[in-house]
Amino acid sequence: MYVKQECSILFYRKLKKTNQKGLVPLYVRVSIDGVRDEIATGIWAKPDHWDQEAQFFLSSAPQHQKLNDKIAKMRTDLNRHFDLVQVRHETATSELVLKAYGTPLRSQKLQAEQAENLSLSECLDSLVDRYVLLGKQKERANDLVLPIAEAKLKLLSKDHEVLKEELQKILRRFNRIADDRDWEKTVMLAANQHVLHFMELCFAGHRSYTTLEKMWGRKKRLGDFLCHRYEVIDVPLDKVQLKIADQFLMYNISQHRIIENSAMKYVQFLKEILARAFSNGWSTANVLDRYTCHYEETDRKWPTPAELERFRLTEFDTDLQNIVRDCYIFGCYTAFAYAELHSFSPDQIIVGIDGKKWADKNRRKTKVEECLPLLPISLAIIEKYKKHPVVIRRRRCLPIPCNIVYNRELKKMAKKMEWRIKLDGHTSRYYFINEVAYGNGIKDLKSLAKMVGIKSIKTLLKYLKGNKLAISEQMHMVESKLFHPDGSVRSVNQQINEGAIIINMQASK
Repeated sequence: MYVKQECSILFYRKLKKTNQKGLVPLYVRVSIDGVRDEIATGIWAKPDHWDQEAQFFLSSAPQHQKLNDKIAKMRTDLNRHFDLVQVRHETATSELVLKAYGTPLRSQKLQAEQAENLSLSECLDSLVDRYVLLGKQKERANDLVLPIAEAKLKLLSKDHEVLKEELQKILRRFNRIADDRDWEKTVMLAANQHVLHFMELCFAGHRSYTTLEKMWGRKKRLGDFLCHRYEVIDVPLDKVQLKIADQFLMYNISQHRIIENSAMKYVQFLKEILARAFSNGWSTANVLDRYTCHYEETDRKWPTPAELERFRLTEFDTDLQNIVRDCYIFGCYTAFAYAELHSFSPDQIIVGIDGKKWADKNRRKTKVEECLPLLPISLAIIEKYKKHPVVIRRRRCLPIPCNIVYNRELKKMAKKMEWRIKLDGHTSRYYFINEVAYGNGIKDLKSLAKMVGIKSIKTLLKYLKGNKLAISEQMHMVESKLFHPDGSVRSVNQQINEGAIIINMQASK
């Protein structure tokens, strides 16, 4: 909202501060709406060389022309800063005008801000790097023998507290920048804010370090893009245009050779940081507000029940592959992703309301409870490896190897089985949702989402795909309604009558 204000600028001599040489300082007073503040101009002169009414130095003053030019420039600059303060703060005060005027030159100020932004970004990168490493060390420590694991985790908890203190220091530095309305806000500053906010949630236990690592990678990719496309290390938010989204998308596809869905994830990150910057009042408009991130639906394939059974009964060349096979089968009948297979422990097996053994744990990615009865095949696999050395040492239910080895061996085994599908740790979740649960009559999506640790029905629907068995059953129903057993077409009246009979039978029940 525009407020009409008048700014009065007055130069005057401060006679009380006359020095030993008989020179007095010249001050400038800025008055706005009856409130005034003053600063020294840095000019000293004899009292009779200054014309107070005309507001300039007389010709008798040494270098009077140079001094008058300086006075004129100061008046112009103060008026300009008055206009800038009004635009930025809506209402100007004499204190704000003089503060704006007293700051370094614009170019020097921007250089200082850029240096601080870069320093803050480097500190944050270092902190994220060490936090991610700490998370991996904690996971490895959990696989050690119990006394050693406890000692290791105790040491790592001290490192955690050190990193937490560093986070607070970075937050204080960042908050000073965020609260300074005169500080020019940039794209990378907004990206750092986004990562910093997510890291706070990680320290609070609400997010995973693995997700933070992905976000950190996207932030670094954004910085690489700005250097590649614009040949700068940062861009002011008010200079960002809508075309940056498509440019960033094409950069990831062409320069990093990733598929469009993966490239769109980076654009989604850019869209999120600009939305947060706009909500914080850092920018006057969110240029990507109407930009829609499109994702191609992936044609995810998984083994058929017959293929999975053949896979289960196949004996592979090495003990490692046989272990990986059993872990994959376990995932197919529990919907556990790799992280859950690796961390599943005996204390997460409970006795359910039906008296049977249930798996009850929180999924690491979503922090949502994953709770379901264990089927006989899953219980048999747990029993099979109950005395395995790795299971005993880790205090887990399965001797599953690291994620890289797990997926590598799955690919080798898929090749040996002569499957064209890409076998990885995630296809087991698709198998459970489609073949085990939904394909066998579990149609309540809320219950199914609870079983597999998914937050929303919308996300669950991405997993549900049409399968050939369901299509076969539905088309068999259609065929029985439209055709006689000999293949002849039923008349319309017969179809109507049979439909009415079915409705009456259902109503009577």
